[in-house]
Amino acid sequence: MPWQKMTFRNDQVWVLVDEAGKPVLDRDGRAEMKYREADTKSYRPGPANLTAAAGAGPPRELASAPPRSAGTPSSGRATGTVGALEVWTDGACSGNPGPMGIGVVVIDGDWRDEISEYLGVGTNNI
Repeated sequence: MPWQKMTFRNDQVWVLVDEAGKPVLDRDGRAEMKYREADTKSYRPGPANLTAAAGAGPPRELASAPPRSAGTPSSGRATGTVGALEVWTDGACSGNPGPMGIGVVVIDGDWRDEISEYLGVGTNNI
């Protein structure tokens, strides 16, 4: 199926469309969207949040994502990088609203530190 340039929250995006140029909806009524042509990750916005992009042109098949380099595994971590400092972060909320927290892992060679913090009650968007 072809992809069409559209607008999502003031950003130009690519949306999977049918031959008539209308977004293809999944069983939950959501379209498939990518921020960049070569992205492998897609998102599922509601069609009411999508608008036709000015000068979008006709729908077209997108090029496949470029292959990963041999030094970058699927985790995104480069191999053989000397002196690289890794920092991993995440946050979560149990319930919405509910108790929320953050976590950070810092890795420097063989040294590793984990930090977490309770942030109070909030929503998953905070």
